[in-house]
Amino acid sequence: MNETLETVAALEAEGRTLEALAAAREALRGVHESVPTLLTVGRLEARLGARDDALKTFARVRELAPAEPLGYLFAGLLLRDAGDLAGAAELFGSGYRATGDDDDPGPDELSGMWAEARHELGEQ
Repeated sequence: MNETLETVAALEAEGRTLEALAAAREALRGVHESVPTLLTVGRLEARLGARDDALKTFARVRELAPAEPLGYLFAGLLLRDAGDLAGAAELFGSGYRATGDDDDPGPDELSGMWAEARHELGEQ
């Protein structure tokens, strides 16, 4: 699986995003769902503008790995960009708590998480 993700990363680095997405989706066929591969698929779907597909993929990440904050962070960023600030704040808070902190995140923590998630999604 790691070799496949390396191939996907190489295709993406070459600007071949559609091919990278196809390779990542193919890696999921016939095997158990891999959280890292699902995160890659969701990230690529988001880059290609397939927001609804990406949101579904990140929801599956949250089902499989509720303690994985990126499933919350990436989906929260997509909701925020779509204007759903309440939904985004809820997901970002859940992602923050998924890291083991029971307190709600403050503005500094949220700002840092948004910046990290935007970077991972390839946004400025």
